Amino acid sequence: MGLSLLVTRPVRAQEPPEPITDNHYNIDIAPGPVMGSSRTMGLAGAYTSIAEGTETLYYNPAGLAIKRKWSRSYWDWDWAADWFLTGLFGGVDFENNGSGTAEENRSFLALDLGTSFRVGRVGLGALFRMRRYTIDTEDHPRLEVRSIKVPIGLAVALFEDQLSLGLDAVWQFLNLNDTDQGDKLVGFSGATAGLSALYRPRKLPFRLGLSAVLPGMSVRDAGGSAEGDPLAVRGIILPQGVAIPWSLTGGISFCSSKAPYNYPRPKSVTPTESALSEEPEPPRRYLLVSMDVEVIGSSKNATGLEAFIRQERQPAGESATISPRLGVESEVVENWLRLRGGTYYEPSRFTGVEGRWHGTGGFDLRLFETHVLVDAVWKVSAAMDAARNYTNLGLSVGWWH
Repeated sequence: MGLSLLVTRPVRAQEPPEPITDNHYNIDIAPGPVMGSSRTMGLAGAYTSIAEGTETLYYNPAGLAIKRKWSRSYWDWDWAADWFLTGLFGGVDFENNGSGTAEENRSFLALDLGTSFRVGRVGLGALFRMRRYTIDTEDHPRLEVRSIKVPIGLAVALFEDQLSLGLDAVWQFLNLNDTDQGDKLVGFSGATAGLSALYRPRKLPFRLGLSAVLPGMSVRDAGGSAEGDPLAVRGIILPQGVAIPWSLTGGISFCSSKAPYNYPRPKSVTPTESALSEEPEPPRRYLLVSMDVEVIGSSKNATGLEAFIRQERQPAGESATISPRLGVESEVVENWLRLRGGTYYEPSRFTGVEGRWHGTGGFDLRLFETHVLVDAVWKVSAAMDAARNYTNLGLSVGWWH
């Protein structure tokens, strides 16, 4: 739970590909570098088996049904708000496409907002993720592509919380806007769905997570000002659609601690009483190690999002890509300081562009208590992600648990 501010610094130029001349192509929408809460970024995105908090909706929605250690009631809620500011120290190659657009002509902005609720053994969550790309070109000044992703997840916990299953629907929108005129030129919309599972064996110090997203396609909305052959709007040749590749992620995590990693749900907890409230807090010191492997499927006849803005042919997603991830976390000063670090490989979706290894790190520091408006213990958090021609710094404020 918290508010994050992230700043990204990235890459140098390459020669531009051939121009787009017809409508026979799609736009490839695939995840780039890890972006999210300070915890998920500090753990290098190795979060599929940890699956805690609202942010788990992007990694493993099955975790929405799991009762958090700090919860003292039959129901609880969580929230997430993350703001990403890129290009403060230069241009940005967020897609790892080797783009050569001059940094003063390009900007990238991202925003995540979400909330989740758990009642008994059922969890529900929703997130709003916006990515805005703006590039000034000689032919199309201040052209903007705005990508919006809205996942909604439902999960249920079974067998005393040892197994939880999740189902999520994901809506994907992509709008092409003229920022000078304030006009929406054309829009694409579509949806896909996912399945997930989380296994937390009682009295054993590990978890297993699995998450799968089906492929989908966003198609052009009816209406708009597109016309001609090839179909175009204000000289921008439009794609047939926006390809949403399938993905499959598996993860395992281990926790060394005197307190159980897979904490039990007290049987006496009801809507009117809480057994946890009378129990002493277990030891907090721990060492958590998490590993993920993410596979993202191919996209047929696709180009990248930035290449679409520049109206260039840059083949993307021609084959499936694999991203291994490793994260470590520990509460090194009990009830005051947590440290985390990790590494992951970001494969490029673009032909002729190499993938890159990332190193990540971060911390949570407990601050003070407040009893005005809300009774809470506050914390400050930070995370950093560094790779070849790319850095990402995150700062956040939230509640300490």
